[in-house]
Amino acid sequence: MRTPKRIMMAGDWHGNTAWAIKAVYEAVNNGCDVIVQLGDFGIWPGPGGKRYLDDLNEVLMSMDVIVYFVDGNHEDFTQFTDNKIVEDGTRRFRSNIYHLPRAFTWEWHDKTWMSLGGAFSVDKDSRVEGVSWWPEEEVTEDDVTRALAAGPVDVLLTHDAPLDLVEIPGISDATFPFHPKMLPLAKVNQEKIKRVIQALEPSEVWHGHYHVAYGRELTHASGKEWSIIGLACDGMDYNTYLYGGDTE
Repeated sequence: MRTPKRIMMAGDWHGNTAWAIKAVYEAVNNGCDVIVQLGDFGIWPGPGGKRYLDDLNEVLMSMDVIVYFVDGNHEDFTQFTDNKIVEDGTRRFRSNIYHLPRAFTWEWHDKTWMSLGGAFSVDKDSRVEGVSWWPEEEVTEDDVTRALAAGPVDVLLTHDAPLDLVEIPGISDATFPFHPKMLPLAKVNQEKIKRVIQALEPSEVWHGHYHVAYGRELTHASGKEWSIIGLACDGMDYNTYLYGGDTE
């Protein structure tokens, strides 16, 4: 893996080529040579998905920027098996685009980082399995076991947020116009993220998924202070999308 001079964190891109390229230019303008993207990156099927990766990678190569991304719930997971894990433990999709597998750990600037992508799609009843959603989207118990065995960590990168540990601004069950059966199912994945956070006690947690930018300072059960930052998505205010908005 590249040891970054400076890292830019980014929320969901959803395969939006123009938005992703804009993020690359923003990274370069701020002295960042690595972008960490927090899921729903845009690993999508068909010619459009391939074109997105090719066009984005061309810009990344020209700017000498690397993207490392965690998987979200809207990814074509069949492509993850087609693109093998390379020597450093990441999964290579293009020369400058790499996936951070679940429960993968690495060292950057004297900190231990861990990736734990995945979430439940509350809109899957309007999608088609194997076409617009894939069963591999959720964090598994095996993912949790491997994460717990690999800890402790300083920075945890997820797509989903933990159950009950933080209230995301403007988000409640009432705001989601989905079938009532979907929301309890989504909490199963959130509970797995919660278990990992409580066990490993990272100092920082970064996530996407909810399309809301916020930051909170919290305290683990041990008394250790930690922060959680959620980032917004493509099409939203650019500063909050990139950097997480205000921290209370």
